[in-house]
Amino acid sequence: ANFLITHPVGADKLEVKLKSNKPDICDQKVTVSLVEGKNIVDSIELENNDWKVAAFKLNKSEKSRIRHFKLVTDPCWSPKDFGSPEDDRNIGIGVSYIEAK
Repeated sequence: ANFLITHPVGADKLEVKLKSNKPDICDQKVTVSLVEGKNIVDSIELENNDWKVAAFKLNKSEKSRIRHFKLVTDPCWSPKDFGSPEDDRNIGIGVSYIEAK
């Protein structure tokens, strides 16, 4: 997931409400990394299929600016690996909202 967001002065975290529907997430956690350019800014782990509000850490900004981030999921999963052989999509996470605070 790629997105642009305004990073206001003083904001030191990025709140993201997200979830994974990976069928075996209880056995294999899903890591979600916040990436800017080629750098991982912060990472969190999802341990179940419930919605989670994650607070990714940011360095405080001295001026308001637009930033470009990606959310990278490891692992992605495919329905073909869980009983749907015709469905070879790679699925990561669902995102409900993103806010710099």
